[in-house]
Amino acid sequence: MEIFLALLVIVLLILAIAGFAMISGQARKKQELQTRLQALPGFTPQRTLIKTGVSTAIPKGISIDPASQQICLIVGDTLRPGPFSTVIEAEIVIDGKTVTKTSRGSQAVGIAVGAALGGGLGAVIGGLSGSTTTSQQVRNVFLRLVLNNLDYPIHDVEFVATSPLF
Repeated sequence: MEIFLALLVIVLLILAIAGFAMISGQARKKQELQTRLQALPGFTPQRTLIKTGVSTAIPKGISIDPASQQICLIVGDTLRPGPFSTVIEAEIVIDGKTVTKTSRGSQAVGIAVGAALGGGLGAVIGGLSGSTTTSQQVRNVFLRLVLNNLDYPIHDVEFVATSPLF
């Protein structure tokens, strides 16, 4: 019995150390991306969201510069800046159901994305949606951008994601 408890403690310590190392690495990666965003020519990030999803270990995010009306998509180490006009549609998806969808002019899409970053997810859902969706337990929430780009047409950023086991 004592051996079992000792092994259990050792395994838990190893898992805790691995978890702290992973979180530290993610924080360092986010800081590096923030620094690279600041160095982009003609782009001054005002609102930035970078998340590492549960399903992948790749950081994804968006950053906006309202003054120059530009958006920068973040995928791993890649920064993809471009004008708001490349965003065809922005939507908030909760548990696979679209709650809010904006597919108007480029400035409206930029405002919706900016509100998601700066005003909080609730402000976007409450302010833009005509209908409400109630769920007992939210499993995942993400922002989906549909882009006028044949190489990279869809960009998803997870806000909340849980494992299907929990």
